[in-house]
Amino acid sequence: MTKGLLVALLTLTGAAVAGPASAAAQGAPAASAKSPVFSEVYKDRVILIIADDGKSSLCDHVFIDGVALPVHRLAGGGYNSPVNAYQSFPTLRATAEAAADFLAGARLNPSSCTA
Repeated sequence: MTKGLLVALLTLTGAAVAGPASAAAQGAPAASAKSPVFSEVYKDRVILIIADDGKSSLCDHVFIDGVALPVHRLAGGGYNSPVNAYQSFPTLRATAEAAADFLAGARLNPSSCTA
């Protein structure tokens, strides 16, 4: 795991980070009051997921290698993302894993997300 990915993981989980590197300097999202409910290393990609409360936007709920994956809630109860725009997935985890598969090692570009 690279130092940047480790910093992102530690920042989002609220763990202390030793040394001068900051999450912002590494391109990782800043820590928030939201806590990840799931994190994994999936095919060498760090996936962090914050619970869907059903009310807020999902712009900052799924991260791949510290970069937010815009996710949209579908009327039928599933999810999709711009990476897999024409597919729906039953869970945020399935959405993130499918995006990681589609990226096939390519970096997810940061993008703006609208609610």
